[in-house]
Amino acid sequence: MRGNCFLEIYCMRYFTIRFLLLATIILQTKAIDAQTWARVKRVPAAGVASIAVKNDTVYAGTADRVYIGTNNSDEWKASAQVANANFISAITVLHNNLYAGTYGKGVFVSSNKGDTWVPVNNGLFLTYISKFLIWNDELYAATSGGGFFKYNEVTNSWSTFNIDFYTNVDGNVNDLILFNNTPVAAAGANGNFYKYDTSANKWVASYYLSFLRPGLFVNTLLTDGQSLFAGINGAGSDALLRSDDGGNLWSTDTVGLGAFFTRHVPSSSVDVLASGAGKNYAIVNSLNGFGNNSGNIFIRNKGVAAGSTWRLFAAFDENEFIHAVAENGNRLYACLDGGLYYSELSVLPVVLLNLRAAENDKGVLLQWQTASEHNSDYFNIQRSTDGANFVTIGTNPAAGNSNTILSYSYLDAQKENISAQKIYYRLEEVDKDMRASYSNTINFNYNNNTAVFQLLSNPVRSFITLQASQDIEQATISISGINGKTLYKAARAIGASSQLQINVSSYAAGLYILTVRAGANTTTFKIIKQ
Repeated sequence: MRGNCFLEIYCMRYFTIRFLLLATIILQTKAIDAQTWARVKRVPAAGVASIAVKNDTVYAGTADRVYIGTNNSDEWKASAQVANANFISAITVLHNNLYAGTYGKGVFVSSNKGDTWVPVNNGLFLTYISKFLIWNDELYAATSGGGFFKYNEVTNSWSTFNIDFYTNVDGNVNDLILFNNTPVAAAGANGNFYKYDTSANKWVASYYLSFLRPGLFVNTLLTDGQSLFAGINGAGSDALLRSDDGGNLWSTDTVGLGAFFTRHVPSSSVDVLASGAGKNYAIVNSLNGFGNNSGNIFIRNKGVAAGSTWRLFAAFDENEFIHAVAENGNRLYACLDGGLYYSELSVLPVVLLNLRAAENDKGVLLQWQTASEHNSDYFNIQRSTDGANFVTIGTNPAAGNSNTILSYSYLDAQKENISAQKIYYRLEEVDKDMRASYSNTINFNYNNNTAVFQLLSNPVRSFITLQASQDIEQATISISGINGKTLYKAARAIGASSQLQINVSSYAAGLYILTVRAGANTTTFKIIKQ
């Protein structure tokens, strides 16, 4: 048996009812902070289900129209009506054609920016569209109930894309994304993770939590180029999973989200995961049935290690669910039951380089660098004995504005007051707008304070030089750009105190992420290439 069909039918009902409510209910927005968030007034104060950004143009899907805004201006164009659409659940642009996926009426296409629409449903026997994907310059659709379809622009027809995908069990597809140019999907309700095998041209199923889990319902997927993330429906402390090996092994990554799941379990869910220029977003919607449901946006830097803290960025109460978010330039857009809202994003306040710790006769010396600063105010130095609960032990003023590399340090002289042998450190950077972001978390062992890996120089011009403090039989080394794209990956043996050099002379100047994994030890460095 591949799974429980009853659970699949239940989850499909949940998915359908949830979005039909979106299409028919207009809700109040009293709790929205007008100083932080503003509604796009040209878009109706009703349910907005989908959003897409293409070439600085924002497309927002409502019940039966697509609203189009350019360059973050206040001028928005309403498309012609998409005939009989329950609501527009997916939007994409391919070859200058605008596609609108609906929930129950299939797909419509416009070649004139929404002035007219033509249905294109030949071969599409399931018309409940949940997601579009453009892969190798071709259009794919994920459906609720029928799996995947591939579109032929010449014949204006669809064909199934379900080889070895069990539509009778997992046909309800909630998300479809690319990971390393390979389609991966969140589908079904039994804990299956699907990845497309491009060599065998078929779908391959594995499990998020090692074996089949009836009722494990994944709402959304995200990749930052190196890791995969999965948002789970009503899964409590497991509501956000992460894989750093392409989907083979998964673990929880919910630090900072826990308060919502403690308060609302089991009715809180990570419903949307999205990525921006330097941030990842996790959308937690809470439904408790007592009139104070809420939609919450959490934010975290891209490329950070597992266990890094998610920070609450915005909370919408008064029954305001969040159905999608997207960045465009310096704005973050949120699709709510009560309309389309946006918040102005400040310039990335600090590009923070590596945080390091070393023990001396006075305590633990923490050192870090910044590559640039904009409107920065101060750093809180935070310590933890369990890696989850941090307290601020000191504060360092920040430079405010800088375009050069600056060095900072802080001495934790309270060693005698700490009973735990292993402690954890991180930095909280606070800008002058009182927005905070966090560094990676590092752990430190007293009397065993030599890091497994050490970066010998930063910034670099031609070579990255690594040194190991012990013999490493095999270390997996990868380099990715700030956009998450993997540029280098290799497995190497490293001898104690030996040096390993990686040639990056051909790389463009900028910021890169270097990750070194050896057994249970993972070390991440931010590299400045000059």
